[in-house]
Amino acid sequence: MNVHPSAGENPPGPTTSEPFAPEALYELKIDTNGDAVADIAYRVRFSAFEGGEQTAIVRRIDGPQAAGMVMTAGDH
Repeated sequence: MNVHPSAGENPPGPTTSEPFAPEALYELKIDTNGDAVADIAYRVRFSAFEGGEQTAIVRRIDGPQAAGMVMTAGDH
């Protein structure tokens, strides 16, 4: 999977000075049981683009939070 924002550009090459926005939260949601509701989500935040590099922090989220649902105090 190529998720670089410049992938597929013609002519190829970077379209921005920062490939991934450091202030953005990127999500990849996965439905594992076919009910059209995400069961797993991977959330990614990127650092600023420095010296030609960016680092990423990836977190895996399961359950209602992956689907984007808010849990209340009574939910378990």
